[in-house]
Amino acid sequence: MMQALLNNFRKSPLYPLYRAYMKRRAREKSRRISVAFKKEGERVLQLFSVALNEAGIPFWLEFGTLLGYYREHDFISHDFDLDTGAFLEDQPKIRTTLEKAGFELVRYYNVKDDGGREECYKHRDMDTTIDIFYYRIEGNVMYSNSFVPLKNMSFRWNLNRLQPFRTFRVNFPLASIETAEFKGARVGVPKDTDAHLRAYYGDDYMIPNPNFGMKDRKNIIYYTYEEKPCEGFLKIGFKE
Repeated sequence: MMQALLNNFRKSPLYPLYRAYMKRRAREKSRRISVAFKKEGERVLQLFSVALNEAGIPFWLEFGTLLGYYREHDFISHDFDLDTGAFLEDQPKIRTTLEKAGFELVRYYNVKDDGGREECYKHRDMDTTIDIFYYRIEGNVMYSNSFVPLKNMSFRWNLNRLQPFRTFRVNFPLASIETAEFKGARVGVPKDTDAHLRAYYGDDYMIPNPNFGMKDRKNIIYYTYEEKPCEGFLKIGFKE
């Protein structure tokens, strides 16, 4: 029934107007979160790192934030949030610790059959978000899950209830974590950061590529929803 309604809507004269509105809304969202990140990114990372360090919970910079640390010695220019990694076994303690430090969980994804998880937090006084990708170890590999929406998710995302998502697995060589300083924060980074970044971005990662996307990632395994059903939740009132 819902799919039939969506198909009819796409054929209506209102659909091009809806598409134009969504594109304009996306541009405004990008501008807003970019401004917030430039203003707040350092402070959010500092508060996050203090909370986890004082609790003795290991974490490390990941993905775009790790790339900025290693290549730019700064946040990359087109970034708009913070990416971190942590171990899945620490997830309950991380949530409790961050909530005590003034952070709130605003979005999460969860693989139903094996517990793979990603979380997004926001400090109560700021708009910049910080993602935590939860890792597990399998032999000489450490891996996390990340998530992409099913088709037509834009029609259903803000209903304050669980929604279906597809997942993919991100594999990295098993790495120890060492301490580093970045943006006034004491953070963790993979000991062989170069190998970690090459695994994800490829050998030319030192050349900036603002168009890097899903098709360019080197170390991922995609699953259909049927193979690995997962669900996501966005807190009502949170402006994604």
